[in-house]
Amino acid sequence: MLGDPLAFAALEAIDIQRPPQVLISSITTFSGAFAAELSARYGCRVLDIYALTEAGIVAVGTRGPGSALLPHDLYVEILDEHDSRVLRAFAAK
Repeated sequence: MLGDPLAFAALEAIDIQRPPQVLISSITTFSGAFAAELSARYGCRVLDIYALTEAGIVAVGTRGPGSALLPHDLYVEILDEHDSRVLRAFAAK
């Protein structure tokens, strides 16, 4: 199932006959606690992806802190509130 945290919260109120094989969230930030709750309830993986219209899927949240970059040809820079570079990375090939 593809959705966002709000949609998945609403899903909890519905008795579904066939549980999902995977829940894929995008659009808004997904808390690790809520992802763990959904994973336990439905017995499936919960993926939190970050995507851009211009580039497609950029990264997926990891089980620990942070995210894994997916495209091998994408250069990523993360800036802080002062426009100073915090991270510069290429995805691993």
